[in-house]
Amino acid sequence: MLLDEVVIPPFYSLDESIKEVENIIISDEFWSCIEKEINSGSEIARHGIYKILKSIGKNRKSLQNKLSDFFKKVAVKEYDKNLAELYFRNLKEEYNSNYGTQL
Repeated sequence: MLLDEVVIPPFYSLDESIKEVENIIISDEFWSCIEKEINSGSEIARHGIYKILKSIGKNRKSLQNKLSDFFKKVAVKEYDKNLAELYFRNLKEEYNSNYGTQL
């Protein structure tokens, strides 16, 4: 799934890590967590998460039905680009303040 987008040279040895992430993405626990975050988060979070999920599901037929059902369930139809960008900026700032590094 994630390997479809980018060719990663074998010397990085990331195949197993990528497969672990892919398994997380298709798990029910992942979707439950995302639903809780969307339902309890701000409007900014809703738009940012929507954009992330749309990117994950792009060109992945295996996720299209799950995403469609999910978006109907949480009543999200599209994202506002400005709110999504604000969400990403907030994530970066939070990461930088917690880990002392720059993303």
